[in-house]
Amino acid sequence: MTDGPNNGNTPPSDPSASQNIGYADFNRHKYWHFKNVPFSDDETATKEPPSVNAQSEIELMRTALGASGTSDDIKSYDLVWLVHLVGDVHQPRHAVARFSKPLPNGDAGGDLLKLESRCWCSSACDNGVRTALNNVPSILASSTTQR
Repeated sequence: MTDGPNNGNTPPSDPSASQNIGYADFNRHKYWHFKNVPFSDDETATKEPPSVNAQSEIELMRTALGASGTSDDIKSYDLVWLVHLVGDVHQPRHAVARFSKPLPNGDAGGDLLKLESRCWCSSACDNGVRTALNNVPSILASSTTQR
């Protein structure tokens, strides 16, 4: 299920974006999985990330877990999400968005960036180190033949 605009990568503009209702919530909340801090290395103007993002949800869930009035259902739900989101923000492409002359609206956290092997950068990160390591011999071979 996609919730929110831009294939779910942008939070909806209503309170459901940051709702904390426990297991009754079947939304994917893709926009919870990252906070793409903007940067540019060629002076292209950047845009701030949405206010509902991995950082805001981690803070919300940490607060709920420590609150005596939070139900066990919500605490259980939030703990699973918290573990997942803390893992997500340690992925490099879940933490930064590059704005440049070729991509003035940003690279969508790497979703629009292609590696030399013609795979999507974020897919390489999401599919894990094993996939990336399997590509190392071909990448090294192509770099030595280009010299």
